[in-house]
This record gives sequence, C-alpha cells and structure tokens, in this order.
Amino acid sequence: MYMTFRWFGRADPIPLAHIRQIPGVQGVVSALYDVPVGDTWPRDRLANLQDDIANAGLRLAVVESIPRLDAHRSRDAAARWIDRARV
Repeated sequence: MYMTFRWFGRADPIPLAHIRQIPGVQGVVSALYDVPVGDTWPRDRLANLQDDIANAGLRLAVVESIPRLDAHRSRDAAARWIDRARV
C-alpha cells in the first residue's frame, strides 16, 4: 500500500511537482474531469494524463469512477452503455 494524493489535472492550482514533494506520496488519484457524464473517455486523453503524472515521478494509482447517468443504472441500459464505451 502506498500514499496517494488527488490531482484535478492541469487546471489544478497544485502542480504535480508540489505533490511529488509531499513525504510518502507515490501516486495520484485523478480523472478526466472535463469529459461530460455519459461520454466515452478518449484513450489518448487517459494516456496523456498517465504520462503527465509519470513525468512528474509519480504513478497514476487510481482513475476515479467514470460517472454514469441515472438512466444507465438498469442492467439492460448498463450493458448498452458498456458496449458503447468499448473502443
């Protein structure tokens, strides 16, 4: 187990360089906060997020849950949503 710190992306007022200086912190919890709920997260954007974090000497430890619309909470709707999200 290792310590992590939440980072809200490039718009976060706390840069990764400052997070790296926190004693014991090895990883970052983040997400693509600007992608609207229900939209597919672009793989290249996730790769860029991971690269930004790795370049700061940290690792992307947790990608926060992709938010779901309430309409996706039924089994059939969830299955369709998951199929749509697969690239």
